[in-house]
Amino acid sequence: MRANKILIIYLAYSFIHLNLLYSNGLELFQYAYNEGWGEPIRISDGKGSAECPSIFKYNNDIHLVWQDNRTGKYQIYYKKGKDSGEEWSISKNISKSIEDAIHPSIAVFKNYINIVWEDYTSKNPQIYLKHSDNYGVNWQATQKITKSEDNEMFPAIIMNGKYAGIVWVNDSKVNYHICFKKSEDYGKKWYLKSFLTDGEYDNFYPQILFDNEFKIYWKGETDNGERLYFIESLGKGTSWIPKIEITKENILSAPKAKIYKDKIYITWIGKKYNRLYLFLLAGDKLKRFRLNLNADDFEFEKFYNMSDVLVNEDGIHLFWCDGQNGKTDIYYSFYNNKKKIWTKPFNLTKNNNSLFPVVSGDDNTILLFYQKREKDFFQIYYKRKITQREIEYSVKLGDSLIKLCEKFYNSSDYYLALALYNNLTHLEMDNFSRIYKSIKIPPTNVLEKLKQTQKYKALKANYYHIKNWLTEGYLLSLGLVYKEVKFILDKELYTFYDINKGETWWSISQKIYGTPKYYKKIAYFNGKSIDEPIKERTRIVILRLKK
Repeated sequence: MRANKILIIYLAYSFIHLNLLYSNGLELFQYAYNEGWGEPIRISDGKGSAECPSIFKYNNDIHLVWQDNRTGKYQIYYKKGKDSGEEWSISKNISKSIEDAIHPSIAVFKNYINIVWEDYTSKNPQIYLKHSDNYGVNWQATQKITKSEDNEMFPAIIMNGKYAGIVWVNDSKVNYHICFKKSEDYGKKWYLKSFLTDGEYDNFYPQILFDNEFKIYWKGETDNGERLYFIESLGKGTSWIPKIEITKENILSAPKAKIYKDKIYITWIGKKYNRLYLFLLAGDKLKRFRLNLNADDFEFEKFYNMSDVLVNEDGIHLFWCDGQNGKTDIYYSFYNNKKKIWTKPFNLTKNNNSLFPVVSGDDNTILLFYQKREKDFFQIYYKRKITQREIEYSVKLGDSLIKLCEKFYNSSDYYLALALYNNLTHLEMDNFSRIYKSIKIPPTNVLEKLKQTQKYKALKANYYHIKNWLTEGYLLSLGLVYKEVKFILDKELYTFYDINKGETWWSISQKIYGTPKYYKKIAYFNGKSIDEPIKERTRIVILRLKK
């Protein structure tokens, strides 16, 4: 009986101990991926309301469009951000419409940029397009993609190689249908309009991808509610396979879809068991997150874009709107491919006024754009996260190691470690932006380990000596060992001393530095133990200190 009690106590203790270890590890994992986001930066620069951002990342540049009513009418504005949003161009009015221009979408390939939007210049809203073939330096005359008596709305565009495709909603005064046009010359000329849906049911919010063929997703009505539908082209948009109903769950928001390594990821907000959920379809696996949002308190027709997804080498990055009483923030959760777990949802905006998340990025950078309400208007903001892997950074005139550390690590404390990682000399450090064209930016943990090495400590001593920043005791406090740094340490920083008969580490410290407090440091620097007897006439190395 006593043995059984002991066994029960032991098992209970083991369970609690393992649970604590797991929870602590999970908390560190949550922190590593939920933290590290930069401060929110306002990117829209007008005095009106800026809404409905759309982005496209090509190579290391971010292309952003949004609708903005700074002139009284909504117009489509464009900005380009270099180095994953580090440096932005001046915003440019692309539409220059005499009436409202709304709901923009953008696609980029090489030097070709195509921007589409819903324009109210005609009697009924039509789909317009702006094309550039020199990466936005010049723009061709606005094209009218649709010329009908119907309402043509909610366009989305994709481009890959010479193939480009546009999908949108056609209101035939009876039902809403999904329409499509394609181009085979980077968006210069467009084929005739095709209807992808028919019948008595309405269809909304199409999204388009291209992976050898065009793939289109949308929200469609049925007798049993609103569902997620899919259709794929044959012959690069020449014909189409029959549409497929992907899920039985009710869908409220616009679906957002991405392709990563031939696998498709789709996210949307929908209803199940009279509750709102965020859904993610990754291949054939469905994941859902319960939300606090109340469908009756929120205008899904107006704020239709409620979630987005990014997939990279690390895993799945999921973003969505959630909140209470109509007030929303942007939340984030990450699925780690190695650990096979999701982080807890994390509030990225914390202002009760953020909507319309759109996200892009790669294995090194994640960029979230969203619209934030400020008084009576919205403005476009973005947040950026640099992921923890080495990147190659193109150095610009005026850059310094300190500035780069503040940019990539949110701290200037790593500038000497960054110099050591890139094998920079003192001269190169002081003339950094004039000498170097690129520099390697490693993860933080790599620099942290580097800071513990003797080589780093010697570099720090040398650099502080040259800069005349040394104070009494500073060099000794670094914990250097002479044999390990003698080929690195500047000779002006040390001298030699021959031990006299009867001297101790204590008396040597008193004699050299005027205080006995450095006796352990002197022994350590010379690779000696304070317990070892000191031999007469032994030559040791003494650090010269500035006062």
